[in-house]
Amino acid sequence: MIVCKTPFRVSLFGGGTDFPEFYNKNEGMIIGGSINKFCYITLRDLPKFHNHKFEVHYSKIEKVNRVNKIQHPVIRACYKIYKINPYINLNYDADMPAKSGLGTSSSFTVSLIKTIHKYKKKRLTKKELLEKSITLERGYLNEAVGCQDQTLAVYGGFNLIKFKKNKITVRKIKISKTKLKALENNFFLVYTENSRYASKIEKKKINNIKKNKKKYFEILEITNKALEIFENNKNIDNIGKLLNNYWELKKGLSSSVSDKKIDSIYNKGLNSGALGGKLLGAGGGGFILFYCSKNKHKNFLRKMRNFYITKFNFTNECSAIIHSN
Repeated sequence: MIVCKTPFRVSLFGGGTDFPEFYNKNEGMIIGGSINKFCYITLRDLPKFHNHKFEVHYSKIEKVNRVNKIQHPVIRACYKIYKINPYINLNYDADMPAKSGLGTSSSFTVSLIKTIHKYKKKRLTKKELLEKSITLERGYLNEAVGCQDQTLAVYGGFNLIKFKKNKITVRKIKISKTKLKALENNFFLVYTENSRYASKIEKKKINNIKKNKKKYFEILEITNKALEIFENNKNIDNIGKLLNNYWELKKGLSSSVSDKKIDSIYNKGLNSGALGGKLLGAGGGGFILFYCSKNKHKNFLRKMRNFYITKFNFTNECSAIIHSN
């Protein structure tokens, strides 16, 4: 049995500049971090007395005799590419729901590729794991996704990620423990109860990159300002205000990013004391990240009590095999 544990992520600034369609011509930059919410993949041999050769458990249970019959596109693709032999059982479990803006799909992809290589007793560097994950999603499956989610899942940590043509670099943000703790304490994840397929929304953004080029450069300016706040002696509450500015820009990238329900929840959060926030991920649903100063926490939680609210911490944990027998 092999068990792989991979973190989800919270992206703060720079989203959209991690599309190759943007950074192959312009430098992209992301600020975000892996969080203490994880997915788990378990891979083990399937006893041969079963009437099926492949068993897959996620939100569905699949029992099939041929790889081509597997409905889950990522699992089917990985089994084909890496020529997985019959009589395998795969289980997926997670701390957070899918399609929620926390990079769950890419964390799953990273985790599965890492697990399969362990199963086949093949060594894999972080750089190779990242390249294979991006190639699978963007190349083999033709998904309209960026490259930050895979990067944060592979490397872990609270990072500044820069994207250039054929080059992705990751460095830890130089933030004090006190400031990082304050940041975590002031963040709240509020669930919109909407789920969405990110790729459909991202395709619209990609198609509009040339038209929205000015907005992307404004997003990069905000990202640089955020980096200064994190790494210098500046008031951490300014992050809330920058998130609000960023959210206004993000909504302008596609009409599918937000809707009346999301806008209503966001405005309620601001009226409850939050300085700012943004919808995580591509848009259309999932979690809204709010930043709320410490002296407003009680008021925020009281007024937002009808929503599912959860907390998180950034973590240095990355995708890792935690059991192998």
